Amino acid sequence: MRTLSLFSMILTVLVVFCAADAYANSCPRSNPVTEVKRITLKTKYYRGSSAWYLTAWAGHWGKGVILGLHTGAGGKGPFWADYKASFDFAPVRNNNSVMCVKVSKITVRFFAQPVVHIASEYPPESCEFKQILKHEKKHVAVTKQWQRDYTPLLRRELESIARKLPASPPVGEKQVAGAQEALVNIIRAHLDKYMEQKAIPDYIRRQNKVDDPLEYRLVPTRCENWQSYHYSAYEE
Repeated sequence: MRTLSLFSMILTVLVVFCAADAYANSCPRSNPVTEVKRITLKTKYYRGSSAWYLTAWAGHWGKGVILGLHTGAGGKGPFWADYKASFDFAPVRNNNSVMCVKVSKITVRFFAQPVVHIASEYPPESCEFKQILKHEKKHVAVTKQWQRDYTPLLRRELESIARKLPASPPVGEKQVAGAQEALVNIIRAHLDKYMEQKAIPDYIRRQNKVDDPLEYRLVPTRCENWQSYHYSAYEE
């Protein structure tokens, strides 16, 4: 019973061309609209993998056999985010070959989809299966609550990032893509830093509370056939 966490960022850039007033020799700073959408997908449950497979998959050898695992789709983390940045382009006065590049909107979609694996040795009607499921559902609840808690915090952080975006210098047509990339890299760096230093450490702390020593001592005492189910699964 262990939680894997991983935060993966997926980048999509949406380019929008629109007319604007001409500028002289400098470009104004971006003042983008920001949006954070919380999307919680249905939790998935699987019991097709053995306890030994789950243990090997999680790299947990020597630390006890894993009977239940809370993770995400494809073995990745149960949460992730993608974002897109829209851009405005305005020609510099008297020189249509030189452009100002501004971020007009940043949209972040904040996903959560827990995936629970329960060792195949334990049939769904067994006490052992129900205890493992009960424990893993605690992890699921933590993930969903953490996502709810951090959605407004991420929204506030994104607004702060938007206010700090620097002005880009005027660029030629061939440098427009590079100017876009530079602005996107600033956004990405700030978001990654926030998640890595604040959001994810808090997520791990919350999940570790579910896996406290008392929980591990009590779960085995609630059922009687842990060993027999496990051994019978490998009998010929």
